[in-house]
Amino acid sequence: MIATAGLTSVTHRAVAAEAGVSTALTTYHFASLDDLLQATLSSLSATAVARLAAAAELARSGELSLADAAATFLIEELGPNRHSFIASLELQFASVRRPAWSPVMTSTHEAFVELIQHYVNDEEAARAIFSAAFGFAVLHVLEGRTPPKGTCRKFVADLVSRYDVPDPRRS
Repeated sequence: MIATAGLTSVTHRAVAAEAGVSTALTTYHFASLDDLLQATLSSLSATAVARLAAAAELARSGELSLADAAATFLIEELGPNRHSFIASLELQFASVRRPAWSPVMTSTHEAFVELIQHYVNDEEAARAIFSAAFGFAVLHVLEGRTPPKGTCRKFVADLVSRYDVPDPRRS
């Protein structure tokens, strides 16, 4: 899906052109623009959850510390994956006025919390960590800047230490 374009650029015609198919085919699969946007949100959300799960696997395997794996994910979200992250944010804000999209957002946020909870064994702490990291990312997007890698690493290290998250390499 069109992840690098703004919300207003996601149209049946634009998606068809990018996918190399007819516009009729996109309207067959996505009857309305809302359907197309909800599918885009689902796709972007699933991709982000998969990227965090891959980062978590690097920590579980011992290739990276948990803080390094989480910082790498955050750096990628605010760097190379920034356009996808912004598109996802636009759709998340749009979902506030589209109750049918609520299950997508709920399941996405729950998936992030579950991944974090695996390390902290405390749902409340996992939700706080997710909220802090998400807020950190959103603030940097709103400020229109990409934070230096060192800033991301320090933020994650501080967050992990504040919640006394054990390093899976030492378990």
